[in-house]
Amino acid sequence: MAEVLSIDELRERIDIIETYNAWCEPAANQAAARLTEELGKVAATGSDSHAAHELGRSWMEIEDYTGPEDFLEKLRHARHVVTASSGTGRRA
Repeated sequence: MAEVLSIDELRERIDIIETYNAWCEPAANQAAARLTEELGKVAATGSDSHAAHELGRSWMEIEDYTGPEDFLEKLRHARHVVTASSGTGRRA
């Protein structure tokens, strides 16, 4: 049986936490945002698109970067874009 690790035990393995997912309930996105802040990690907005008509509902705008460390720093300051068409309840 696989060992179950706590978030605190995983802290050093985590770089980015998705704080907005259009498929999630708002409370789940809010919990992810609080966890990101508590852990001091980088927040990301995801589209989680499963079909062409879902593309463009949410995204991030980030400056050009030169490597992994620069990517994380630029992502920390990237612009999260969530359109009016984003939301929950689309899953069957």
